[in-house]
Amino acid sequence: MYAHWPAGVPGRLDSLAVLVGTAQHVEPSKLPPLPQAAADVADLEQVLTGPSGLLDASRVQTVLNPATAAQALGGFDLVQGDALDLVLFFYAGHGTLDAEKQLCLALPGSVDTPDDAARTGLPVSALFARLKHVRAKRKVVILDCCFAGRALYDPAVADVHVLCAAGRTEKALSDPDERNTGFTSALLRLLTEGVPDGPEYLDLGTLYRHLSVVLPTTPCPDEETGDLDRMLPAPRHRTTDLAEDVALARNVAFGTALSRSGLDARARFAQRVAELGRRAAPRPRPEYVTHAGDLFAHIAADAMTVFPRADAQVLRYRRAHAALAGETGHAARAVEILRGVVGDLEAAVPAGAADTKADQLSIDHWSQRVRDPNAPHF
Repeated sequence: MYAHWPAGVPGRLDSLAVLVGTAQHVEPSKLPPLPQAAADVADLEQVLTGPSGLLDASRVQTVLNPATAAQALGGFDLVQGDALDLVLFFYAGHGTLDAEKQLCLALPGSVDTPDDAARTGLPVSALFARLKHVRAKRKVVILDCCFAGRALYDPAVADVHVLCAAGRTEKALSDPDERNTGFTSALLRLLTEGVPDGPEYLDLGTLYRHLSVVLPTTPCPDEETGDLDRMLPAPRHRTTDLAEDVALARNVAFGTALSRSGLDARARFAQRVAELGRRAAPRPRPEYVTHAGDLFAHIAADAMTVFPRADAQVLRYRRAHAALAGETGHAARAVEILRGVVGDLEAAVPAGAADTKADQLSIDHWSQRVRDPNAPHF
């Protein structure tokens, strides 16, 4: 069994988080308000300092609607003396581009033109330059804004671990009817609900891997264009040394991998992996569908160690495993799994009482695929 790499758990009083949100804009800015940014900052502060959080409340600085770049970065002035375990900077708001196509984090008075973006906002190069002079073992920047991926290519990024809500040409999306922006909503959900088969602490690597599946399989319909199939953009990240091992919270679902709720959470994630493989752009990624099948194989095997083989929940996982095995070209394996399902169902109830009609139809289908690989799918 793979052992999770030990997380770097920061000291509660030996760390600092600066959470910045730009939710409102004032003249001469023409950028639209983004009220979710205020909720993002408030909710992330609660998680980082709450029961599962790893930071002391006195070590988390929130800055809402900073008037200047200096005010946005002012929280770093608290760093004095010995090197800290962790310095975290989080930003939620609009992203703009300067004349050199470099990313700038919008402030309330930001003007979204190439000539004015840097002068009226916070260039990420200035953020990284400021972080260069902050003494910390690990430095982490999380950017929830449009074009956030451009920060990954900034020459000054140096030894900073960066997690971005969108690629260098993508917009970070959000549903105006939701409390939080799309990216931060998914991040908060992970931090508060946990990962049942994950490590004891939720490190950046674990968070990124789950977000890379959850975000691009989360719908965010575009009412203006009528694109109802639009999904949130996939996150981007850049890691350095062991920075991705730094933990942001305890995993509240740790140890629940074999519970009914934990098994269902794992199954939902596996279904998302399969969905991501089918709809990946610019072309499908069949290896993701294969991985989803492997995940369901483990989920079904785990479930059968704690629940009866004919338990309804267990059967659901076994059937999902069979369907994915068949979908990825392993029709004989699908037949084998389903025959096991039928056998266990018939053994669990009085003779003739088992309803196996749907399973028999699936067996017939995949048996035909064994005989003729070119036979049509359902």
